Amino acid sequence: MRITNILLIAFFSLSLLSCNSKKQLENKWDKLTKADSEQVEIKRIEELSDFISKINGHFKMNGITQSKDTLNLLTQTKDSVKIDHINLIIYWKENSFHAKNWKPINQNNIYLFFRE
Repeated sequence: MRITNILLIAFFSLSLLSCNSKKQLENKWDKLTKADSEQVEIKRIEELSDFISKINGHFKMNGITQSKDTLNLLTQTKDSVKIDHINLIIYWKENSFHAKNWKPINQNNIYLFFRE
């Protein structure tokens, strides 16, 4: 019985951590989409990138064109087409968060997510 209780507590704790991570990602994404200057945008990209690293996450970034085509920005260069907005799918452990509709103030800031 004691082992069962310990396993339940561990599972519940991990569930709370995953939920908390998702809420933090939502908050950081929301702040990024509401950035009102390029400097604020850069800072918020850095904060979001650092948090993704902290939770051992990774992401898939898609650029959505004005004609609603989806481009994988890991393989497509931004110079070849005009991007209307950015969507990310952030993965960590068995979780994912679909971040949508970021319209960068400066399109070059998109690639700050790929900094080493």
